[in-house]
Amino acid sequence: MKEALLGYGMMNQVRDFAARVKSGEIAFDPETTLFFLAGGLNDGRRETAMTLANLRQELQILRALGGRHFTIALLPTKIPQFAAVGLRLNPAYEQFVREEAGAAGLDLWLNHWGADFDEVLEHPAAYGILNTTSACAGRAIFDQDATPVGDPAAYFFYHEGHPSTAVHRIVGKKLFDEIAAHSPASR
Repeated sequence: MKEALLGYGMMNQVRDFAARVKSGEIAFDPETTLFFLAGGLNDGRRETAMTLANLRQELQILRALGGRHFTIALLPTKIPQFAAVGLRLNPAYEQFVREEAGAAGLDLWLNHWGADFDEVLEHPAAYGILNTTSACAGRAIFDQDATPVGDPAAYFFYHEGHPSTAVHRIVGKKLFDEIAAHSPASR
């Protein structure tokens, strides 16, 4: 494999963010900042309890910085490479939010990020996606041919198991609409 930063992990990202906030490099407004946590898809070999412990610690780190508004992504269950972990973790995330959401000053809710990917995969033509089975390109870091074999906007998967930019745009729009519809009274 070529030089690449793989497996950085959400915990490292949260710790990096915390260090930058503490140093003054990053500032955020606790009243208006929504933290979006989408983790667990790479936790196929990790026990559910460990994934939840990491999520709890990430929330604690962000809350200690002043974070108050959080949404946790339910995971996709139709993308073959990630279906099993999504099916295992989604019920645990639902229970986690029920248990944690009662904490004072904490606005915590689930979003349907994963279901949005599933929706595009199950109804691709409605979104202009023509290919839902093969990858558009390989990965240079794995010594694969990275040349796209067609129009990337027509593929669900850009790399094997990983949705294309076109799909991410569709899902991003759906997520934006969901966040915008989230009642400010519950924030």
